[in-house]
Parts: sequence; C-alpha cells; structure tokens
Amino acid sequence: MTAKPPVAPVKPHKISCHGIERSDEYAWLRADNWREVMRSPGALAPPIRQYLEAENSYTEAVMRGTERLQQRLFTELKGRIEQDYRSVPVADGAWAYYVRYRAAGEYPVYCRHPAGAPQRDEVLLDGNAEARG
Repeated sequence: MTAKPPVAPVKPHKISCHGIERSDEYAWLRADNWREVMRSPGALAPPIRQYLEAENSYTEAVMRGTERLQQRLFTELKGRIEQDYRSVPVADGAWAYYVRYRAAGEYPVYCRHPAGAPQRDEVLLDGNAEARG
C-alpha cells in the first residue's frame, strides 16, 4: 500500500499591501504566535499541528526503509564540512564581527574582536551553550 500525501485545505485569505490585494489560501498554516510556539510547541493551533503531523507521518511512511542510507549520507556530508569553520570578519566601526563553529559543536558562535587586533576575541553569543539550557 502506498501512503497518500496529506492535502492542506484551501482557506481563502485576502492580503492587502501597498494597494495590491492578493490571495493566500494557505495563510492559515502560519502561526501568528510562532515565537511562543518555538518555546512551547503545545501552543501551536490544533489545525496546524494536525496537518504538520500528517505531513510528518507521510514522510516517515515514504522514507521507511531508507534510514541506513539517510544516516550514511548524513555522515558523508558532515565529513565534507570543515569542523572548525570561521567566517571572514566584517568590520563595523571599532569592531570586526564573525561567526565560528567548534568541531564538537552544532551551533554557531557569534564573536567580535577590536578591528586590527584579531587576537582579542570576544564571544557575543555561543549557540552551543544556549542549546544546553
């Protein structure tokens, strides 16, 4: 048996911006409280949650049996990425800003250093430390 993909209901919604009116039949899938949902997924409106769960179930059904291949591809792609990546600093006034990744980390570390003094790094936000909490 082949899984059937879910079909999102069409719910007409008119949007007017700069004197131009357009229709977005899928605007109902946009959670206006998305910030709250990011902190607490239970805050997502039930119709949106039901549709997304149906999409996830469909994807799992279609992809069933490819888990080993997915893992192999993920490992191969990850192996091609430079683990200690550091972007080129961008000067802004007295500071130069850049992003770096740690070999054991999964998230970016946002840093800056005084322009002309790259040996004095200052971490502004460590995504890996934030993820632990």
